Amino acid sequence: MEVEPSPVQTRRAPFTRWFWTVRLLAVLALGLCGYLLIVAARNEGPGGCGAQSGCEEVLASRWSRWLTMPVSAPAIGLYALLLLATSKLSLNNTALARRCAWVAILALLAAIAASALWLIALQLFVLHKVCPWCMAAHACALLLAFAIFRRAASAQSGGQEFVDDVPRLGRATLAAIPCAGILGLGLLVAGQLHASRPLAIMSFGNATVYIDRARFPALGSPDAPHFAVAFFDYTCPDCRNAHRLFEQAMEKWPGQWSIALLPFPLDSKCNPNIRQTAFQHKDACALAHLALAVWHAAPAKFPAMDHWLCQANTPPTAAEAHEYAMNLVGANKSF
Repeated sequence: MEVEPSPVQTRRAPFTRWFWTVRLLAVLALGLCGYLLIVAARNEGPGGCGAQSGCEEVLASRWSRWLTMPVSAPAIGLYALLLLATSKLSLNNTALARRCAWVAILALLAAIAASALWLIALQLFVLHKVCPWCMAAHACALLLAFAIFRRAASAQSGGQEFVDDVPRLGRATLAAIPCAGILGLGLLVAGQLHASRPLAIMSFGNATVYIDRARFPALGSPDAPHFAVAFFDYTCPDCRNAHRLFEQAMEKWPGQWSIALLPFPLDSKCNPNIRQTAFQHKDACALAHLALAVWHAAPAKFPAMDHWLCQANTPPTAAEAHEYAMNLVGANKSF
């Protein structure tokens, strides 16, 4: 004797398929954003995105950051909240809990979908470059929006409180959902416009490295249109000559260049790639340490410290540099 499924079981089957499809898309989007955040923290390019791909320009642009962090960071927060809210949609929860969950989900999804469309438009019409990993995350967002908004819309024309397990929402709630999307998009754009300076791109063979200008001392204007990176050692004669050329170039073209200085002392005391330190580089680590200490203690004083370290034909001793640094930033600072 065959037993007919109950109305509750009949109703649960399509809901269960939809429920887990939505959560799977949210987990996939969360994973993609997490991966992009990890590679950004490592200053690396995503897998499959070499020097000839659009990833490097998209992920190094000003639009890739929100305030001081990659845009993937707030996206992770939104997807985590979305997953938490979807957990309350289970038919085992009360009607009030499911109604509140639906309102939260629709508001979050409005912000997520609006942001995804904005980021897609930036890649296609502003940067004219495409990041496949980013596009995959945006595609998940739009598929989520389609699946959830379509199911929610089916319940709004009926007269019952719940239709296919979706609550019928009031006019005020329905009007607030697009407002949530506009608010989310506005916060995204505002954060992008006030983000830290764009990243610099450096390619070494097949490897791509992204350099955050804010994390290293630099000469010149931070908003200069041209940017260069200099690996240097204050005890290296060629590096010292290059510093003088940098200063001459910035005097000749004021406001046009920003040069990030990445210390690379040729001294085994702080550089494991150097097996034996030549006598001329015996103070290389100490001078680099003092210059960076001045930059951390008083960033505006760093150009003066850098100029003093390179102005003579021979580098100063570590003791002389320490004394100058103390006089420059104040005796109350410890190095």
